[in-house]
Amino acid sequence: MELYLVRHGKFRLDGGDDPPLDEIGEKQAELTGKRLSNTPEIPSLEGSNLMGFDEIYVSPLLRALQTAEIICSILGKQFKVWYLLAEKTDYTYFKGLSVSEIKIMFQHYYLNGKEKNIFNAQCEILGNFKSDKSDTTKDDCYGDNLVFNEWWKRIGNGDKESYERACWVENKIMELLNQGKNKVLMIGHGTFWGILIGRILRCPSPTFKFSQNNCCITQFEILPDSIKLRYLNRIDHIPPNYIT
Repeated sequence: MELYLVRHGKFRLDGGDDPPLDEIGEKQAELTGKRLSNTPEIPSLEGSNLMGFDEIYVSPLLRALQTAEIICSILGKQFKVWYLLAEKTDYTYFKGLSVSEIKIMFQHYYLNGKEKNIFNAQCEILGNFKSDKSDTTKDDCYGDNLVFNEWWKRIGNGDKESYERACWVENKIMELLNQGKNKVLMIGHGTFWGILIGRILRCPSPTFKFSQNNCCITQFEILPDSIKLRYLNRIDHIPPNYIT
């Protein structure tokens, strides 16, 4: 299975707790979408099969959602929002987009006639994550109750909590492999991707750092008995004046 990790595009520094992309970030996302597709003017990544993505998972933070919106419009694909892909940051006083708001803003990208609520469709994944909060149950995955709608209340910002999240994401990756998925894309954040990459590579410490530019691409080849890092922080699809 091919696993692609993409960091979000450049965002506005004056955008508050959950900032949107700026103009450069939007251009970065467009170029990344073209690179991930078979658009002639930007050659596809070597070593990649020509099949489309089986699954696309996205962080619920606005900059990641907007990056996914642009990329998926080019790929002609829908994406699934997964709160475990959120950035490692302090969510104590955070206020972002609730599940209800995301449904309204991005429904044309993840809703279709057969799957009317992608959040409910992802409840099995959400329910597998056990936080330190004793009141977190699988029922939180359904409906728009307070804990689930304000998803950031379930995210710890410490190294331990973030590493635990990375372990659950890795488990999901292996589950997708076992399901026969060939190509999976995840769009998220630099710091958390660094933690996940360290986990996948079995780095001896969860504090290993992997620098990543905006809209870089990292690719793994995931097999039942081996994992190969094909490239890390690839940005050759972005012109120098757009690299951040």
